[in-house]
Amino acid sequence: MHVHPTSTPGGEPELAEIDERDALFIAFLEGDLPDERRQEFEAELERDAELRRDFEDFADIMGGVQSLPFEFAPPDFVDKVQGRIRKRSKGRFFAENFLYSTRMPYEAIAVVMIAVMAAAWMLMGVPKDRNMKTAEANIPPKLETD
Repeated sequence: MHVHPTSTPGGEPELAEIDERDALFIAFLEGDLPDERRQEFEAELERDAELRRDFEDFADIMGGVQSLPFEFAPPDFVDKVQGRIRKRSKGRFFAENFLYSTRMPYEAIAVVMIAVMAAAWMLMGVPKDRNMKTAEANIPPKLETD
């Protein structure tokens, strides 16, 4: 396979990064090419030594992968993986208890706290100055002179 600029160092390219040349290699190996295109590709392999070497390397890799036996995962595979993640994360992921598996966002907690503080303020009553005398709003206060 070719080295792609977006590949991770030492890693294989993502599936979306497989270029046209690699897709052609795969289609040829799987017999998906139309006869005309297959003949053109075989002629290209005969003419271009670098292409032939890349294709042979690719075919060797694919042959090795295809020779591996196919096995199904055990039925409890997912449960075991989730259990291991739960154990290593100390219950943060795949928690068995619903309360631990859900997280409340900080914004929601802030709104609830503001509502609780407003309710407590209203229940305590608006702070009043007990020494202040009540006066009617229409009548101006009288000046006291001694």
